[in-house]
Amino acid sequence: MKMIIFLLTLGMWAVPEARAAEPKPKIQVGPISKGRTLPETRRINGVYAPAKPTIEFSVTLTESMPMKELGSAIYFFDANNKLVHQTGATPEMDQTKIDEELAKKRERMERENPKAKGLVVVIAGPTTAKAGRKYYYRHVVEEQDPKWTHVVVVVGSGNGGCTARVYPKFDPKLLNFPDKANVTHWFES
Repeated sequence: MKMIIFLLTLGMWAVPEARAAEPKPKIQVGPISKGRTLPETRRINGVYAPAKPTIEFSVTLTESMPMKELGSAIYFFDANNKLVHQTGATPEMDQTKIDEELAKKRERMERENPKAKGLVVVIAGPTTAKAGRKYYYRHVVEEQDPKWTHVVVVVGSGNGGCTARVYPKFDPKLLNFPDKANVTHWFES
């Protein structure tokens, strides 16, 4: 009897250690959520622009890589699990950094040309995706996009494996899409 209790205890301690030894994927996809854009406050041709639905998620890396190697795809499925639409997504830039750069560039442009009325300032995105940092993605779902019930987000690097997440919770084996063979790790919703 003592031997059985000892073996059960040993088994309980062995399982967490075995799970801890599993390597983490290079790219981790955060939870997917539905959101809405902020409605426009200015009129366009006398009409206010309404808020639009969005698909939002985050990506975290375990090692740094060039941003151009980090790619993402969003696959939309209908109620019959048929692929109806696919698109890509790009990370949103850090708004505080954008505001700081924008203020500096605007101030310099106004100083160089004080009579200018309309100034257009372009801010470049990051060139390197840094390890441990979260990158937030948002895809605006347009009215012409087909009706969908499930979404699969796939994120990968140019040199191999992809990671994916399904929203809402669903069995990914039932969904077929072009990158499915490249997915090495699925995150649960």
